[in-house]
Amino acid sequence: MLDNELKEENIIVKDEILYNKTSIALRQYFPQTYDYLRFEIIPRISKKGKLDGSYSINLPTPKLFEKAYGKIQLEFCVQHDVLIIEQIKPSNILIKCFKNTPSLYKGIPYFTEKEYFKLQLFDKYE
Repeated sequence: MLDNELKEENIIVKDEILYNKTSIALRQYFPQTYDYLRFEIIPRISKKGKLDGSYSINLPTPKLFEKAYGKIQLEFCVQHDVLIIEQIKPSNILIKCFKNTPSLYKGIPYFTEKEYFKLQLFDKYE
């Protein structure tokens, strides 16, 4: 999913298959979050000068999704001015969305009746 221009900027994806699956699901079900990640976050963190270490950035997440599954986050690390993208969390629900077409409740994907009930409950008491 990374453009050729990004590959030239010392960006490495730790698990490209996992990253591609989660970013495709993110683009399909949360397009604003995907655009923010792709056009604002990645260019900003790819600039040289970051200290070596592991980082996590919270991405814009719908409130209902956040209550049910957690915040959408990008985890990455920097080593010797090389950006290593590790994963997009919560990867388990995003992988499910990539493999199967989920049902949606107010734009939030779910797969089981338990998840549907949880979404309704969170929405009711929001």
